[in-house]
Amino acid sequence: MALTNQILLQRLNHKINELAQQAKQYENVVLNDACFDERLFKPLSVKRNGYQAYIDEIKHHYLQLHQLMNDSFTSDTHAAQISYLTDKLVNQISALSRELVTHQTHKPTTHHHQLPLFEKHAQYLGHLRKLEWMKSELENHADDRQKIQLINERIHRCQAAIKSVEEEIELFEQSF
Repeated sequence: MALTNQILLQRLNHKINELAQQAKQYENVVLNDACFDERLFKPLSVKRNGYQAYIDEIKHHYLQLHQLMNDSFTSDTHAAQISYLTDKLVNQISALSRELVTHQTHKPTTHHHQLPLFEKHAQYLGHLRKLEWMKSELENHADDRQKIQLINERIHRCQAAIKSVEEEIELFEQSF
């Protein structure tokens, strides 16, 4: 295996291990719904704790890629499999990284009496960013107008909720 492939695999493995470490802090969080499109991660039909199932799938794809890159046999099919798995891994790692960052915005940072409003505001902003990302992904990879319209409606409701919380914050600040 070429040195550049070894370096690529080492960096990928390092990133996966970092992601697994980040996800570990949410191992007690129960996820009732799928966090990702089924084209990105296989659908999981049972309730699960944390993001471990997603980490496991990423690790599985990494092992497949590692094996393919260690094989000395090369063909167009082999190269296509490597390319597919590489793209899949990069997309899965990116998506899970974004999800974990979004999840982190929901954590309380202080016990000040204004926290609930600001926490709610941050949570809605996180939802809005996630919805906007989902919309751009659909626009880039699919031509499903119905899904895009549903996401647009959710974005509109989320923006209205953000505005409502901002008005509450403003009223609260004016009372002092």
